[in-house]
Amino acid sequence: MNTAITIVMYHYVRDLAGSEYPDIKGLDIQGFRRQLDFLSREFNMVTTEEVIAAYAGEYELPPKAALLTFDDGYSDHYEFVLPELVKRKLTGAFFVPVKTVVDHEVLDVNKIHFILAATPDPTTLLSWLKERVTEYDEMFELYGKPSRFDPAEIVFIKGLLQKGLPLERRTKLASELFERCVGRDLQEFSRELYMNEAQLKEMLAAGMHIGSHGYHHYWWNKLSESEQVFEMDESISFLKSLGVPEHNLTVCYPYGAYNDTTLELAKAKGVKLGFTTVVEEADIQQHACLELPRLNTNDFPQ
Repeated sequence: MNTAITIVMYHYVRDLAGSEYPDIKGLDIQGFRRQLDFLSREFNMVTTEEVIAAYAGEYELPPKAALLTFDDGYSDHYEFVLPELVKRKLTGAFFVPVKTVVDHEVLDVNKIHFILAATPDPTTLLSWLKERVTEYDEMFELYGKPSRFDPAEIVFIKGLLQKGLPLERRTKLASELFERCVGRDLQEFSRELYMNEAQLKEMLAAGMHIGSHGYHHYWWNKLSESEQVFEMDESISFLKSLGVPEHNLTVCYPYGAYNDTTLELAKAKGVKLGFTTVVEEADIQQHACLELPRLNTNDFPQ
């Protein structure tokens, strides 16, 4: 009996060369097509609902099972991903932060992505931040370490503006930098960057799975219980308004951040699967259904 699932995590998938921001850290559509061909050839693709059924003992996973997941609800997923999945008779799970659709706000994490894409040399960003952040040296010591995909300077900028400073301060700095480096109206930019309700309903009608990614896309492990309840309840309510079946609710924790309170609340609200950012192959015998690890798109041929 097979119990392993290779869960692949995607974010931006777009025509990078033809886009306004070719330096965004994303997967080019041509690479995505090649990767889908590779995954379809080497793995047996399964649906989110089949993974839910496997955990319930109602479905046996095929050998080399694989599931595709897409975070943040980008319009890329409607424009580029959906046609490729439909053409290959594949499905994916798409996780959408509510405020991007309902309030037309740009997530702070995305402001940072486009600030960096519009400023290939981070030196000016570092100088600007050093003038405004009194804890600069302390924060660089904490976050200025290279990662799998970024040099130390970029990891520092992301860490500082995503979690290092208090929410109000980092949001203000990210918005100021976005205006300075990108120079676009945030609501207009949001409407271009993310899917809208009509597109999400079309995705559902095409057989795609839509799951929770919170309301504000906050770090849930930093929130109080009541704040986490709000994030889950508002997101679940939004999913129901789209027509998502209540018996197959799933959640992808923003930034992969969660704690015991998160798990207790998700279980109480009937969430069937929870997706993390832990880099590992998933196994239904080894991993709890609310703590599924995933592999990054960069871990596969493109």
